[in-house]
Amino acid sequence: RYEMKLPLNATAASIRRATHHDAAAILCLYRQPVAVSAEHLAKLSQFKHHVALVAEQAGRFYCSALLTLREDIMFGTRAFAVDENMIADQKARSQGIGSSLLHEV
Repeated sequence: RYEMKLPLNATAASIRRATHHDAAAILCLYRQPVAVSAEHLAKLSQFKHHVALVAEQAGRFYCSALLTLREDIMFGTRAFAVDENMIADQKARSQGIGSSLLHEV
């Protein structure tokens, strides 16, 4: 079982691309409302237009987001990200971790 360790310092959390090695920790976040598999995360990571990010601090996962990268029709090759799915641990919500994760995009 993945345990939360609070208090969370959202500005101290590291934000990085998720890998298939992160599936168990992300699963703990998604188990609150749904489930995720290592195989599916590995498949998504192969597509350059899909980016899965995680927010972690001291080895603990607090937030995950799946972004789709797209080119803007009005600005040529200038890309933007669409937040397709974001989940934060229930105990870490309203502490700025999601904002910190999106700020890195």
